[in-house]
Amino acid sequence: MLAKLQWEPLFDVIGNRLPNRFIRHDPTHRERYLQEIAELATGLGERDAFVLFPEGHNFTPEIRGRAIAHLRRGGHLREALKAERMRRVLPPRLGGAEAAIAAAPEADVVFAAHTLLEDIPSIANVWSDVPLPRPVSARYWRVSSSEIPRGKDGQVDWLFAWWGEIDRWIDDRRAQVDHEQLARPVAHDAADPQGGDP
Repeated sequence: MLAKLQWEPLFDVIGNRLPNRFIRHDPTHRERYLQEIAELATGLGERDAFVLFPEGHNFTPEIRGRAIAHLRRGGHLREALKAERMRRVLPPRLGGAEAAIAAAPEADVVFAAHTLLEDIPSIANVWSDVPLPRPVSARYWRVSSSEIPRGKDGQVDWLFAWWGEIDRWIDDRRAQVDHEQLARPVAHDAADPQGGDP
């Protein structure tokens, strides 16, 4: 988890008592954090789960633009083009996912997607936005370890293909919500059934 999440007492108390690593987006210590991710993923049992948030940030259009620019600056032009086609998700940060998969080669991978929570900009806003205006929609895909590519290039393409699938799923849910909102009858003032100005 990101180190700054420790400012939230729940994450601080639970995260520092369970097998966990708090990491920072710090290129100078990248290899150390990748090693810590690999160590945490090593030796998983049948009842264990390793949870990773490969985007590294909550989605906003601004962060999406910065992430795509970062890919371009790093010379990852193919990945930047793929990321530009995805409107609802940030491109995955590949190092952590690759380290975890390499450390747990027999583990299946589960991808999780959700809608609605992207409209809540921060943890602090969760409490002020309760009750939520509509249910959270979620979808999970489980991929057998035998279907996961083992080479670096294959894994990059595979991860971006899954992010594209997640992006399409979110886009479909958002379109459905927008359609339902347009179809919902507009409530008018009881004293003025025409809905005009008093």
